[in-house]
Amino acid sequence: MNQPETPPRENFEGPPLAPLAFRVGVVGHRPHRLAYAELHILEEVLSEVLSAVRDTVLRVAEQNPGLYAAHDPTLRAISPLAEGADRLFAEQALDLEFDLCCVMPFPQANFEEDFERPNAMEDDSLRRFRSLLKLAKYDERLTKFELDGDRNHASSAYAIAGRVVLNQSDLLVVIWDGEQTNRLGGTEQTFKEARLLGVPVVWIDAYSPHTWRIVDSARPLPIPDPRDRQIPNPPDDNGTIRATVSSLLLLPSIDSSDRKRRSRVDDYYSERKPDRNVALLWTLLQDVLGKLRRPRLSMRVKDFEDAVIDEWPSSDTSPIGEVVNHLRPYYAWPDKLATFYADHYRSAFVFSFLLAALAVGLALLPLGAGLAPHGWAETLCIAGELLAILTILAMVYFGRRGRWHSRWIDYRLTAELVRHLRMVAPLGGGRPFPQLPAQLGKYGQPGATWMAWYTRAIERDLGLPSVVVDRHHLQACLKHLSECVNGQIGWHAANATSSHRIEHTLHLSGLVLLALTLVSCVLHLLPALFHSVHLPGWLPPNVLTFLCAVFPALGAALAGINNQAEFRRIAKRSAAMADQLKPVRNQIDELHKQIAGAPESSSEQFSLRASAVTSELARLLVNEVLDWRVVFLDRPLDPPA
Repeated sequence: MNQPETPPRENFEGPPLAPLAFRVGVVGHRPHRLAYAELHILEEVLSEVLSAVRDTVLRVAEQNPGLYAAHDPTLRAISPLAEGADRLFAEQALDLEFDLCCVMPFPQANFEEDFERPNAMEDDSLRRFRSLLKLAKYDERLTKFELDGDRNHASSAYAIAGRVVLNQSDLLVVIWDGEQTNRLGGTEQTFKEARLLGVPVVWIDAYSPHTWRIVDSARPLPIPDPRDRQIPNPPDDNGTIRATVSSLLLLPSIDSSDRKRRSRVDDYYSERKPDRNVALLWTLLQDVLGKLRRPRLSMRVKDFEDAVIDEWPSSDTSPIGEVVNHLRPYYAWPDKLATFYADHYRSAFVFSFLLAALAVGLALLPLGAGLAPHGWAETLCIAGELLAILTILAMVYFGRRGRWHSRWIDYRLTAELVRHLRMVAPLGGGRPFPQLPAQLGKYGQPGATWMAWYTRAIERDLGLPSVVVDRHHLQACLKHLSECVNGQIGWHAANATSSHRIEHTLHLSGLVLLALTLVSCVLHLLPALFHSVHLPGWLPPNVLTFLCAVFPALGAALAGINNQAEFRRIAKRSAAMADQLKPVRNQIDELHKQIAGAPESSSEQFSLRASAVTSELARLLVNEVLDWRVVFLDRPLDPPA
């Protein structure tokens, strides 16, 4: 892979900064539909577009110090190198020192049949194809992604390759003559898919003088005239490209929140691994009530990357291992920081609810114990109550000031989006940013957050592995997926059990306290209702008054903890996720068996099915964390009322 094994950053004390990379893909016509083109003009237009992209990327790096890692930006051209537009684009990109990623619909030896007689449309086509690969490889700027297309279903193979090009493109150059043919795997199909996915497109007219325009959500495709072909009208200039590229590279811009968003990124970059984690109350609660084991309390914080090595094992022997190695720091830092801030946030609200019950008890203890009014013992109780209240306020203040709640949610979303990249990258990539339903719009679209911006930057830098997508690679990918999904099933099953136990224990404890309150009230009323009834001397009325207040206060504290932590909902969600993931795991295992058992003569394109099941798995996991985010955004750290 054309990337460093570890993310570049100014120092290794904090999280890795976002890498700066940008990818431009191309789809366009073969020579027979470039009959009305003037190739030298088309080359100039392509050079102009790519130069504008390059200059904008460099300007973003220069004008936004500290936003991206301080190393040379990566510029990558995504081209299958088919005859015609693909090669014109690749030649201009290589001249401008772009890296080249060649997505082939078939293994290279098979793909080269397109460039030999009688299939070739260009003179010396095969030599030109190989020379472009050789030039990029000589400068160590080449990635080859060779798909397992079937010649008997060539149109489908070209369509799948076009989809990979689209997945890997931040900006797509489409060289199209404006004539609709509705051919599977053609330029028009990829152009249409790009518009549906919201990928900005530079549409260049295949007819001289090759005017062009940006097509995106703000500038849709013109309404076609059925009597004539479509043309890029009105044409755009380089300023539009600069604005488009800048909008993709800079933080999401929503008016007054710009400064806040940049501060959130700077806060993340400023994070350092803490030496100790003193917020152990949440761990204690989980161990004792959820896992039914002796507490395993340790304040020492392990190195973040070492702490995830079992889940993200180190390996340099395969393309998948290189992906895992590259992504590990990007996952480890937000994952472990999310755990750290979650422990602080959760321990704070658990402690606050318990302190609130303690404050009630201390307020009534002088009465229940029959302490002398205004004596030293009563003064200590009042001072203790005041200290409990002040401690609650202090925890809430420092929790809000330190943004324990929002950092936990932000960093957890970041880590899960990086996990998505780990799954989809070895098979061609995918876009992990679905939109929330309209009724949840007030929670903000996750695709417009700094976390999504950060993950997109990682995705752009990661690119594709340089592999032949043969059976060996597919089986390795499926084994990798199976390990990931088994880990997720195990985690969700354990989390469902633990959360259910804690919820049940807290709920049952609340019922017991309610029953004790009822008994205390009845005992308190008996002497008044029946004069013949006398309570034991060790149970005077003032003790019953104390119990009638303290039991409900403690029950309310346990109910508050139960409600704030959403144990019941989390238990149901994790159980449901485990159930939903099991059929996906079965699909993965079944496909693995089918690939292993398929005869060598089989020409089925298994990568299509592997990509489909990978996308389904990634969709489930991303949707789950987005839904989880909505739930806990409504649970900020507040004083117990």
